[in-house]
Amino acid sequence: MASSTQKRQTWKRLSLLLLILLLGFALRILRLEERGIWYDDAFSIFLAERGLDDVVMGTTADTMPPLYYLLLHFWMYLGQELFILRFLSLTLSLPIIPLTYVLTNRLFGPRAGSYSAFFAAISPFQIYHAQELRMYGL
Repeated sequence: MASSTQKRQTWKRLSLLLLILLLGFALRILRLEERGIWYDDAFSIFLAERGLDDVVMGTTADTMPPLYYLLLHFWMYLGQELFILRFLSLTLSLPIIPLTYVLTNRLFGPRAGSYSAFFAAISPFQIYHAQELRMYGL
């Protein structure tokens, strides 16, 4: 049975991870629709608007698997606004933060796990790609 101290440590780690995840979310949603639609964004929208057969066939021109475009196809039922469309990529990018924590925690301990999750949350590369209409979050 876990001691009171162990439970308290676990609660602290989970609370810290939640705060880091919220920070990552805040940084990703900040100015989500500020940048206009680029070629890659337009291609993703163009392909996702098609029928499911066309989405699968169209991915041969993009050299990427169809999963992201299929998800975007159904996500578009929520709305066509740029903010809503990009929110899919943002959502798909967030699990990298706790996954980074879990992997690093297992390899190097909870302190390293917390640091790695923090760096994943604030990484400009991660933030930039979380705001594109592309499959990078997958």
